[in-house]
Amino acid sequence: MRLATALNGFTTVLTVVLALHYADCAETRRRRGGACAMAAVAFVVSLMSQSRSTLLGLTVAALIMLAHHRRLLAGGMLVMAVFVVLMPVRERIFTLGDYYQVRLGHLYYFSELIGDHPVWGTGFALDTLRDPQHVDYEHYMARIPARFQDPPHPYWWPHNMLLSLAVRTGPVGALLFSLIFLQAAGTALSVLRRGRQPAHRAWARCLLAALGMFATKALFEPVFTHFCETLLFTLLAMITVLSSLDRQLPVARHFLYHPWPVLDGRHEAAGNAPIPPKKSTEQ
Repeated sequence: MRLATALNGFTTVLTVVLALHYADCAETRRRRGGACAMAAVAFVVSLMSQSRSTLLGLTVAALIMLAHHRRLLAGGMLVMAVFVVLMPVRERIFTLGDYYQVRLGHLYYFSELIGDHPVWGTGFALDTLRDPQHVDYEHYMARIPARFQDPPHPYWWPHNMLLSLAVRTGPVGALLFSLIFLQAAGTALSVLRRGRQPAHRAWARCLLAALGMFATKALFEPVFTHFCETLLFTLLAMITVLSSLDRQLPVARHFLYHPWPVLDGRHEAAGNAPIPPKKSTEQ
């Protein structure tokens, strides 16, 4: 149940990000109001999940999405703080307990594994970590400090994306995978700062916020599941497509900007060629 709740955080926070993007780009009050209502519902659901990684991911996404709306950002942070104080999740945040002991035990245990497999790792399959023919669990547990040798549940796999990759593919593999995130974030940031169209910059902000949310939650949860992997590579693909469109299509007449031709003076004011008149079919 805890894992399902943590995975739901990816969906709810992503819904907040997409709804805020749509509200920022909506042309009518009705559409903007509907998008804001959707964002508010997903925001409350994210808070009620009582997942600390979801709260952190939501904070990072809000800081990116609402950086140009400081009053709205301040209001959202205030509401989040009130929810944290009033809900039981405050005990999981402010009270040092078994959770932090388990996290430290994870770090000690898997550091020992990385030390014995510093180049290639143990192999990418998660089942390898639970197979006694490949990993002697008792042997490595005896090498960590005594206060971490009796955890509430075994250290089967790391709850951290980079630590998991370092264990399974070696530190080099974790570094190379990290470069994917850095490249994607740099590409989105480049479009956000120097995009040729306002719609490109708006989408870049949205995708950068979604990527920041994913990276934040991935530092505290096992994310190598089909759902999370699909979400990650969808975001990477969207960033790639957006960057390609921004480089190759400076004209604002594609589906990310206008789904139909603009027939007034704003089209020419945006730096685009005027739309030629239709040829008459009358004789």
